[in-house]
Amino acid sequence: MTEQSTPTRRGFLAAVGVSALAGCSGLDGSRDGSETTVPMYHLRDVTEDGESDPIVVESVPVPIEQSLLDERLRRVSALLQRVPTPLDRERIPNGVIRERLLRAADDASTSSQRARSARTRLSALQALSRARERARYAAAGWAYAAGNRRVSELQAARRRAVDDARALRSTLAYRGDDPIRAALVYARLERNLDVALDDPTPHANESSPLLTVAAWGEHAETARALADDTRYLHDRYTDSLSGDAPDVEDTLAAAAETLATRLRDRRAELPPEPTESGDGLGGRLRYRLRDDAESSVQRVSEPDGPARAVVAAVAAISNFEAYDQVRTRLAEDGADAYRIADASEVRERRARALRAIRRALDESPRPALVRPALADAAMAVSLADESLARHSGDVRASRLDDPVRRYVAAAARARNAPAACRAVIEAVGA
Repeated sequence: MTEQSTPTRRGFLAAVGVSALAGCSGLDGSRDGSETTVPMYHLRDVTEDGESDPIVVESVPVPIEQSLLDERLRRVSALLQRVPTPLDRERIPNGVIRERLLRAADDASTSSQRARSARTRLSALQALSRARERARYAAAGWAYAAGNRRVSELQAARRRAVDDARALRSTLAYRGDDPIRAALVYARLERNLDVALDDPTPHANESSPLLTVAAWGEHAETARALADDTRYLHDRYTDSLSGDAPDVEDTLAAAAETLATRLRDRRAELPPEPTESGDGLGGRLRYRLRDDAESSVQRVSEPDGPARAVVAAVAAISNFEAYDQVRTRLAEDGADAYRIADASEVRERRARALRAIRRALDESPRPALVRPALADAAMAVSLADESLARHSGDVRASRLDDPVRRYVAAAARARNAPAACRAVIEAVGA
């Protein structure tokens, strides 16, 4: 970021707003010309459908009020108002440090804008939490330069937020009229509280006390946002329950153990695999899916809470089924089963992934339960789109293996998600 392009506070605040939220450079061809190349202008058409953002994002079955989002937005604006721009060179003579603070403020503005176009209110709330964190980084750093902020004050603020999170974690009562809805809500609460309690302490920057204070400001804001948002979701959920809503903790714990046992058995049956580098696109695809299946068992068998285990089981089961299907296809059709030769084939792989994700959401017996797994698949498609966008010039077909692998894996997981959802519902007994 140059001084000429340095954003102003007015620019930050204009981007954030204070009104309510609305609901490899160069020629990349083969040196010897032996490998097929794909012109970049054909690849640009692959993602020109307005769907590079994830088509499915996470949600939570709790009504998040517009007033809460407006309140969070005002918090971001208030923090950014504390940061004068351009930053005073006399107070902060180091240009790198000034850039770090301005970049944090710019991140806060960007996240606030993302909240405006978020597909769900949960994703809007998450974007605003990120905006708060980055705005607090900039504000705390400037406050230190102005002489009115010490790291001890921010450490104390963080401890208070963590104490609040710990108190809520110790009193969670797993109640619900619907055990699936309860699992989804409590999985979100468990996740938020565990992040707040386990967030690593920032490392002291020995060369810059200012950046140490800025990092502690972000750290404190992260804990506070998580504690506040979790309390809000908890209270909104419990207020929606009937007075005689039963305790479902034992139900969720039993389902989690049943699912974990099944997944451990499947993990034990996984065949050995060669190293990732051995088989081109097909080999890498098989290797990654096997690795994802194996690692996903831990999220079910060693969770931070029974609700997270139940919800995570949908993705875990989908991973195993996707791996089995891809392995079978490779065994039947050989290493060329997923190889592509031109942009139209890349486009088709991507389109299949998007169709599979949409269909899985429509066909699942409980769309809310399958949504987290599909959100991961949708994010994989977006990451593949970003990978394509980094290319320029003529691209060797093999350089497209990574985005194609992501598209194929996302489609395979999504196709198996409805059946995985049914298996989890059966285990819960809902």
